[in-house]
Amino acid sequence: MTSILLLLGAVLTSAAGEIPVTVEDSGSRDVDAWVRQLVSRRPAPYPSGYHRMFDNMVLARPYRTLEVEKAIEELKRMGPRVFPALVKHLADDRYCYSGVSAAWVNFSVGHAVVNVLSDGHYMHGGYKWRETASGSAGFPSFRDYLNARDPVKWARWASRKTRLEIQENFIDWCIALEEKRGFADETQRKQILGNYQRARERVAKEYAE
Repeated sequence: MTSILLLLGAVLTSAAGEIPVTVEDSGSRDVDAWVRQLVSRRPAPYPSGYHRMFDNMVLARPYRTLEVEKAIEELKRMGPRVFPALVKHLADDRYCYSGVSAAWVNFSVGHAVVNVLSDGHYMHGGYKWRETASGSAGFPSFRDYLNARDPVKWARWASRKTRLEIQENFIDWCIALEEKRGFADETQRKQILGNYQRARERVAKEYAE
């Protein structure tokens, strides 16, 4: 009986190992092929929130496979024209890569998609949390921006824009939200809006090069 169970377990394990990685059909074979590669074949070494002394090598860059890195590069290279297909993968919660920000953080395929859509510009506010006129709030992120605009509608709009135009629109949206939230005082207002002005100058220079 034991030998039968062991044999059955081996067969199931073998069969499970042959199950292909699939993703939602976005209408673009090229996009879907690269998104499949975003599903890491190497598991996360630690759970999110894990604390320890990480060496400089770990802190220097994200923990991700060469396949994941190549997929992110290629999807970015394809540019805004593929965004209508790419946003269909925003909800994919399978493990993609990890990083360290105070603690270990595991990121999903959907997060990697946001990374591509934002071209790595996840925020421009220059703060994690701040006081507002009526309480406190976290920084406006690119994911917040997408949700506010409706990802599908935004992707159709962005597919006809340049990377610079997308970043300028993101910054405009952030500033409008910051103004709506209000500021603790005039000093904070100048500081926060100054951060966005410098961000605008940085992205203009980045995309001009």
